Amino acid sequence: MNETDQRILLIHPPSREIYSRTVIREGAPASPPLWPAVISPSLRSRGFTVRFLDLNLARHPKSQLVGMLKSFRPDAVGIHCTTPHVPAVKNLLALVGQLSPKPRILIGGPHPSALPRDTLSELSVDIATTGEGDDTLAEVLNSPDLSQAKGIAFRDTNGEFVQN
Repeated sequence: MNETDQRILLIHPPSREIYSRTVIREGAPASPPLWPAVISPSLRSRGFTVRFLDLNLARHPKSQLVGMLKSFRPDAVGIHCTTPHVPAVKNLLALVGQLSPKPRILIGGPHPSALPRDTLSELSVDIATTGEGDDTLAEVLNSPDLSQAKGIAFRDTNGEFVQN
């Protein structure tokens, strides 16, 4: 598949439930995520078609995600994850996993950067990016050989943990 044929959906998980009982509850869900603004240009400059879904802005996050998955039919899904987001991300992954064919699933953010082995154990993802993901994401999506890609963690064909 040529890189210009690939569609990637970037998802920011919902935060309302996570932060509803904290002192930052007023600001957290309303603060726009900056990571898509950093990652999208790198992907677009390499010919990817990119869509972004901020589930904090959705009245019905589950139905909006399902609608986007059905209409856009992404080849890859990239999800941002902090440690408090892990339960919400598990729910999102259950929906993404129902697609046929299943897209390649990548996860980035503070949680997989700090805990890549745990992330691959607890979440149904193909690749965890560790550190900055702007160039890493495009490289990984174009690479048939993950062993050469830097800044990622994944499970090899034997199920062994690999971190580059």
